[in-house]
Amino acid sequence: MMQSNDKEVKMEVWKIVDIQDDPTKKNKDKPLTLFHGNKGTKVIPLDEVLLADRRVVSDGSSAKVYESGFHVLKTLTEAVMYLERFKNLARKRIVKAWVPNYSTFRPKDNSLAWLVGVMVISSGEWEKRLTQQEARNKLSEK
Repeated sequence: MMQSNDKEVKMEVWKIVDIQDDPTKKNKDKPLTLFHGNKGTKVIPLDEVLLADRRVVSDGSSAKVYESGFHVLKTLTEAVMYLERFKNLARKRIVKAWVPNYSTFRPKDNSLAWLVGVMVISSGEWEKRLTQQEARNKLSEK
């Protein structure tokens, strides 16, 4: 849970992550960034307020460059739609994350994703992570 001056200030978003599912690997069952790492690692620590490395990056699929940040989606529906861009979904998971209400959201060009500079994924939400199909099922229950 995000705290600022002992006052809760958070907004729910959704983050798509990779998961290391090979039991022989060091980061088994930990969330990993999809694209660029943060602070020298692709592992996303749980229960910590994370500050994004701010630098100019390219996503590799185009010549466009942008200022980096955490890619998040504002709704579970958008997260499911965004996952359709990927061919191999076996290691992709959708997890609820929290950003401060004061966080600056910047849309990423031609994308449902937004870039934020501050984010938290709680261990409780990580335990509830969803595959794309589980997310679709959750949406159809509504």
